Amino acid sequence: MVVAVKRADRRHGQARRNYLEAIKRDASFVQAYNNLANLLVDRGEFGAAFRHFQKALDLDPLSADILTNFGLARLENGEAGDALRMFREAAAADPMYAEAHFNLGSLLLSGGSFSEAEQALKLAAAIEPSHVKARHNLGLALLGLDRREEAAGHLRHAIRHGDGRLGKSAKKYLSMTE
Repeated sequence: MVVAVKRADRRHGQARRNYLEAIKRDASFVQAYNNLANLLVDRGEFGAAFRHFQKALDLDPLSADILTNFGLARLENGEAGDALRMFREAAAADPMYAEAHFNLGSLLLSGGSFSEAEQALKLAAAIEPSHVKARHNLGLALLGLDRREEAAGHLRHAIRHGDGRLGKSAKKYLSMTE
């Protein structure tokens, strides 16, 4: 186990050096900033990650991918309000980007805003019908709105197509629809 952790740390360090080198060669390489920021979030280095996300957004302010990643980092750092704002911006920047709607809906769901969560999660599922987590969370939002029959269909989909943990969760909530 210790060997695997050391190996992962070396790969992380090499990836970090590679992204920094790419940025040094081309200061407008947006994806290098975004990827480096994601790497830094994985290491818990939020301040540095936020600076790199911001640099990426300075270069491409309407990137739904970067806004979504930045929002996820803010959420992981306990900044739900900033995350919500960024997910909204991402969904507005690219209305066809399912992940922006999914993350927006999931955060709204966790805050008990079931109607607004339903709207965002319906969009995510419509854009990407195979998005099992969106269907699962849509089922939960519908349960929160006491629309059990509609919720059951989405939860059944999550049971059929989700991984073990998601399927188990969907089964638990499906029992509440009966």
